[in-house]
Amino acid sequence: MNEIYTFKEFEEFVENNQKCIVVFSAVKCPPCQRLKKAFKNHDRIAGLPVVAVIVDKMPPSDAYKVLTKFNLSSVPTTIVFVNGKPKRRIVGFSTPQKYVENLSKQ
Repeated sequence: MNEIYTFKEFEEFVENNQKCIVVFSAVKCPPCQRLKKAFKNHDRIAGLPVVAVIVDKMPPSDAYKVLTKFNLSSVPTTIVFVNGKPKRRIVGFSTPQKYVENLSKQ
């Protein structure tokens, strides 16, 4: 799973993909690291392009924009975007199989 570190990179990823998955994550978050390890060799999940936004490595103003725009109160939080708009949200970590099953229901 590729990682991005700025709000601009996040916006470009969502704009360039009609349907995509964004995992909001943090370096010092054990569930986030488990999720990263589970999907480390995947650039797609359930057939959709995926990227990890590492919130605690973003410039503070970028992190603030992301956290407030999408009302993120915990990580990992995964959002499926369709045409630039959030359509489905998964909060927390579960097994990779459950994760893919949940995302496939879109």
